[in-house]
Amino acid sequence: MKIEEVKMVANMLIDGKNKSELSPCPFCGNKRIDVKNNILGKNYLIHCPNCGASDMYDYEDRSEAIANWNRRREEEITNKQTGIKYCPFCGSYPIYWKSPKNYYNSYFFCITCPGCNHRVKSSNNMEIAIANWNERNK
Repeated sequence: MKIEEVKMVANMLIDGKNKSELSPCPFCGNKRIDVKNNILGKNYLIHCPNCGASDMYDYEDRSEAIANWNRRREEEITNKQTGIKYCPFCGSYPIYWKSPKNYYNSYFFCITCPGCNHRVKSSNNMEIAIANWNERNK
């Protein structure tokens, strides 16, 4: 992608054009979803600035990134043992992990989908991390 094309895409996003083709965030319902370029300006990443939900893959094709974001499961499934809902995008069971202790001697908990790599904001509290993942916009 040429620098001119990157600038054109960035201007379209700043102007709010092409936002309507993105579905709202399935976690918080935010309708203002960002389509970002990676550092090199070559690949696309979809991100919700409100709750931090994002697709951790970089897509070479903008339309492929948007199609993956817009994909939704029809039915909602919850794991009865953990209470964690399955991914709203692909239906996979998410994985959750705890980081090593950080500088402040605390942990961060993160929930990520192994099927499509979607995730939401991590938290220093496991219950909050699960609540962030389980929140769904209906």
